[in-house]
Amino acid sequence: PSAPVVAATTRPAPARAASGPIPAAACVAVFEPLLLNVYTAFDYSEESDVYDALARSVDGDLLEELYRRIRRGLVMDDHDRAVARVSGVELLDATVAAPDEAAEGRFEVAARWRVDGTVVHWGHAHVRIHEYAARSVVRRTDRGWRITDQVILEQSRIPNPADPIDQGVEVGLPPEMESAL
Repeated sequence: PSAPVVAATTRPAPARAASGPIPAAACVAVFEPLLLNVYTAFDYSEESDVYDALARSVDGDLLEELYRRIRRGLVMDDHDRAVARVSGVELLDATVAAPDEAAEGRFEVAARWRVDGTVVHWGHAHVRIHEYAARSVVRRTDRGWRITDQVILEQSRIPNPADPIDQGVEVGLPPEMESAL
């Protein structure tokens, strides 16, 4: 795949006078593609490529931490190490705390988002849906805006309405075949 590219992070942001606040909507417009890039970075198979793509959105100690956290979530040890592929990321809600600080090169956003992924294993595929809530710090660096800190507040798996197993349907052999085993 081609490298994820986000306009908000490709060039260093010009210096901005502290004379006026940056609107919260502009802060969210910076945060949303950074968040999307965090997940699309894992479209690559080579670790170095994942890191390079992830570094377009994340900086500092968070880079290694996020890599490990997301990688752990995508590789399912309980399913013969099946690897989930992210098929969608949707920002559900975002609130910027003190957007006027963004003029100084930093802002904090409390956000909730949803990640859809496809898991292929044992000859079939199904969709997994997870929802997250976190507080993230976004800072202007010499390479553009980057997420530099993040605290996950909530994480939950959402039942997939299209998956019979998620809806409680028992999957198994007919009783007469079960007894033959």
